[in-house]
Amino acid sequence: MSSLAEKIHPIVARRPSRWRKRRALSASLAKYLFAALVCLLNPLIASAATTITTANPATPASGAEHSQPESRDLERFAEVTPDAGSSTDASTGLGLTVLVLGDSISAAYGIQRSNGWVALLSDRLAKHYPGSRVINASVSGETTGGGLARLPTALAAADIDVVVIELGGNDGLRGYPTATIEDNLKAMVRLSQNAGAKALLFGMQIPPNYGPRYTQAFHQAFHDVASQTGAALLPFFLEQVAVNPELMQRDGIHPTAEAQALLLDTAWPLIDAAAVQMTQGSSAPEQPTLLSLTKNSSDAPAAQDSSDATP
Repeated sequence: MSSLAEKIHPIVARRPSRWRKRRALSASLAKYLFAALVCLLNPLIASAATTITTANPATPASGAEHSQPESRDLERFAEVTPDAGSSTDASTGLGLTVLVLGDSISAAYGIQRSNGWVALLSDRLAKHYPGSRVINASVSGETTGGGLARLPTALAAADIDVVVIELGGNDGLRGYPTATIEDNLKAMVRLSQNAGAKALLFGMQIPPNYGPRYTQAFHQAFHDVASQTGAALLPFFLEQVAVNPELMQRDGIHPTAEAQALLLDTAWPLIDAAAVQMTQGSSAPEQPTLLSLTKNSSDAPAAQDSSDATP
């Protein structure tokens, strides 16, 4: 009996080992199949998420802008349609198309998109220039390099009359070379002008902890672009709201919904002047225009405590 058990035991003992190998092989195969399935589904999931995000007018209420994924779905522009007078009025010839190419400040980060300054601009344009429309091509986290890459597509998508360039803040916060920022801004202005549009440059400022040399060079870059291209310059777009904590979100970077009307009031003189020139068919070459909202010279940097709020 014992000899029989000794003969059978090696056979029985080998079976569990074979089963274990088979189970391990099956488990490995399942892991590979699962990984392959994830790779196949990832693009579909990402595409669905992008579609949902684009369709949802609300933006997250918290989190730093530059921590979000930088969308490069470049051809999805959110067109803001005026509530009234949205049909083109060919008889008056006042209908304008304004393109806003910006970052989270113009993308209404943290608030309803319909409450952002760009949406308010659409309403005001409808009253003053019937038949006008606004195309908001702003993306949270955008840089001057990203804006430059997207601008040709935006200009080709419609007959643009005015281009608002509200970019550069994220470049500064990331410490990008000011020469690169200046070159990108200059290229965007030139592209807009070559397309027959008026280019408006909305400047930004960065916190003083980046050092006086860099902050001054960053500030000067916008002035240099304006003087070299003739684009109208708004030195600091957030000047009216950055010094008031109640008008800034909890991150201290993005304006609240209550601040959007002030942003529009800040931007309107430049946009209105450009609209007047376009509706009158002015063919005169552009000259540098500098808008100052303070009693001090616009060439002077804004107070350091106001530069804590940047896009």
